[in-house]
Amino acid sequence: MNTPTEIRRIADQRLLEAKILVDSPLSTSYEGAYYLAGYCVELHLKARICELLDLPDLFLDAEASATNQASSSHAQVGKLFKLHELTKLVSLAGLSRKLEHEVVGNPSLIANWSVIKKWKETKRYSPPGSIDKIAVERLIDSIENPQTGFLQWMLKH
Repeated sequence: MNTPTEIRRIADQRLLEAKILVDSPLSTSYEGAYYLAGYCVELHLKARICELLDLPDLFLDAEASATNQASSSHAQVGKLFKLHELTKLVSLAGLSRKLEHEVVGNPSLIANWSVIKKWKETKRYSPPGSIDKIAVERLIDSIENPQTGFLQWMLKH
């Protein structure tokens, strides 16, 4: 079962993996690190959606839960959130308006969100050499910067 806490733990692990990849002296390609860093944000947003909708497991399989009516119902709802578009997930997580209100008072957060929202799950198909180390480092900083990072802001709201 992937509870919101477990989903966040997986998300944090993906970000750690991205940092290991980008910092490795053996790295010659940064596409995997870029993908993993953005996937961290996707997972954190999905954990928040689970909490908002009181879903015990967003990734519950509808077929596996068919014998249990409550689980089947949760699985059907969870299917609606099998998307990867960060801007849509921000809306579904109830953060769109809060983020819009930050434009005036927190320009660094908005700049970071501008970097993050360019991430697409299709980046996992990017050919070697199409993403550089600087782009990955900027994405990671936009996510986890202690003062202006999107993740810190999201966890507070």
